[in-house]
Amino acid sequence: MIPLLIWFLVVFFFYFRQRNSLFEYLSYLIQSHGSLSLWHAYSLKALGALGLAVWIAWSTVKCGGYLLSRLIADSSMTRIERLVFSAGLGFGFISLLIFVLGVLHLWYVAVFWCLLIVLTAAFLPGTLRDVDLRRLKPALSGESFRGWSAIAVVLLIVTGLIFLIGGLTPEVFYDSHHYHLAVPNLYLIEHRIYDQPRLALSSFVMSVQMFWGFALAVGNEITAKLLHVSSALLLILTFAAFEKRYFARRAGLLGALIFLSMPLVGTSITSAGIDVVWTALQFLAALALCRALEDVHDDITLNRWLCLAGILTGLAASAKYTGLPAIPVACLLIIWRKRSFRQVAVFLIPASLMIFPYLARNVVFHQNPLYPVGAANWPIIAKDAGSGSFAAHFASLDSFLHFALHPWLMTMSATVGNMDFVGPLLLALLPVLLLRRQHSQEFGLLARYALGLWIAWLLTTSVPRFGMPFFAIAALLAAHAVLNADSRSLARSAVLWLCMAGVVSNLYFTLLYNTSSESWRVLAGQVSERDYLADARPTYPAPSYEAFEWMNRNLPPGARIMLAGDSRSYYTRLPVVVSSTYDTQAIVDVARKAHNGADMARLLRGQGITHLFINFGEAVRTESYGLFPLDAQSWAVIDDFWHRYLRLVWVSYRPDPANLKGLFVFELLPDSSEPSSPPPPNPLERWKPK
Repeated sequence: MIPLLIWFLVVFFFYFRQRNSLFEYLSYLIQSHGSLSLWHAYSLKALGALGLAVWIAWSTVKCGGYLLSRLIADSSMTRIERLVFSAGLGFGFISLLIFVLGVLHLWYVAVFWCLLIVLTAAFLPGTLRDVDLRRLKPALSGESFRGWSAIAVVLLIVTGLIFLIGGLTPEVFYDSHHYHLAVPNLYLIEHRIYDQPRLALSSFVMSVQMFWGFALAVGNEITAKLLHVSSALLLILTFAAFEKRYFARRAGLLGALIFLSMPLVGTSITSAGIDVVWTALQFLAALALCRALEDVHDDITLNRWLCLAGILTGLAASAKYTGLPAIPVACLLIIWRKRSFRQVAVFLIPASLMIFPYLARNVVFHQNPLYPVGAANWPIIAKDAGSGSFAAHFASLDSFLHFALHPWLMTMSATVGNMDFVGPLLLALLPVLLLRRQHSQEFGLLARYALGLWIAWLLTTSVPRFGMPFFAIAALLAAHAVLNADSRSLARSAVLWLCMAGVVSNLYFTLLYNTSSESWRVLAGQVSERDYLADARPTYPAPSYEAFEWMNRNLPPGARIMLAGDSRSYYTRLPVVVSSTYDTQAIVDVARKAHNGADMARLLRGQGITHLFINFGEAVRTESYGLFPLDAQSWAVIDDFWHRYLRLVWVSYRPDPANLKGLFVFELLPDSSEPSSPPPPNPLERWKPK
């Protein structure tokens, strides 16, 4: 352990030397804390969302418990294992059911409420019948936490509080407004799943977004955020289940703390994104695979465990395309351990069925099951996702060294404002994973599984957030390796206390990032939700909230709006035509097809468009994507159309270069109307052909 301790100190020295000041923002936070108010309009919204999130989570676990009892009747399963597997199966079932309702054009608020009530009616009587007050003693009774483990429990509670507070604040994550929440919201407006040809990311696998759609229908975006936060509890319980069955005492506690304290996790889980719940599902699938391959079963029970592992692995893959490589990794491990292709099929069939609905949807809409992979705009999407040619890593000595030093550079290059901030602990614990050889078969299996995920991650993307499942497994393995060393070693004790110091540092930087957007001010009653969302924040540039608020209140029910310059549509409650930064803006496509302004107006009316909304500030910010590739002919059409067929009905403009705001809402005039005099301002003048 002494070499590990030395390496730990080296990593800490270089890591903290990169941070200009640990207390860079602390004085600012203290000075700006202001007055706190617990009772205001937003706190009622947050409390209602919290209650609904708990209700949905309970219904999910109970539904999954019923399915688990039909799939596996294994008396050796611990209570924690039953709980976590029930949560995973329930999540998958409800997500799939929501998808089916979308296909059947039944995405209505009333339908979703009926689903929640039916689940409650089905499982509440049994829950009440099984309540035994004698079992309500603390879950940790009989446990004694001393030394580092007592500090670890306190830090885990602090981690949970940071996550909970972040989950209760307004949503400002760009990707949530772009597609994680926006796509389910558009489905809810149209009451169905439908193709959005200019919103490329809406064609990703979307099992988590289906579940968020359920949360939005019966609750709001805070409900979805809190359900994402609840995946931290699922991870903690899965860490505990691994520890109880396979690993050293307290390995689950230490592993969970190492992983959850990573700023990368803390900044992701407090949004309505998908990365942490995807990680929890992948981690849960790894537990099921270990149960299948490392425990002694008869053939029937083995096949049932493999089926469960396949369902959970497929569910994780249906949450994110980067989860797909876990399927072949698991297949290789099954062949290695069982030498049976038949058992590979038992695993592979349910895994494939979990992904099939999304692949079939893409075949119907795009004739490509993996769309937008392979589409014309895929290279731009892949570049934004950190993908590149694997061969490029070996193109030169510098590129190879950069590849070889990836763990070091990833750790040392992080900044507070970066969502891919991993912290120092995994790098510091890396030697204990690479150099120690005397481990159990279960450790070896999980290490090979993690190695497969790591290789797949490096082959597909350089974004640390997309390697989160690997980080979770590596944290557990590292925790076990440290705790499995000589307990009397002073070096081991020093390493454990350094781990606690690293956790404190991680939580500090997580708190800095999460408070930098000042969303906590809304929860504290210092600023209204409306005023907060109307202005730009980190991860929330040039927002359209004001415009959507006005349109939702003032446009007639039959209105249909074409958006330009902004791909974020979450706050609309009216039908919209939206274009992403990866796709040509819809207004440009219409202009290219039209012969003149009158023809363009006719084409827009044919699509049911009544209004046009332009977010000029966001269009300027993202103009490097080439949103408006106008030639002389299409510009002439737009110019003619603008002079004769549009009327400006609302505008919010602030010509501040550092925080530009330009929100314009235009009404499409009928043919019989007189053209506006003077003509309305045309924000697209900026992209007029030279």
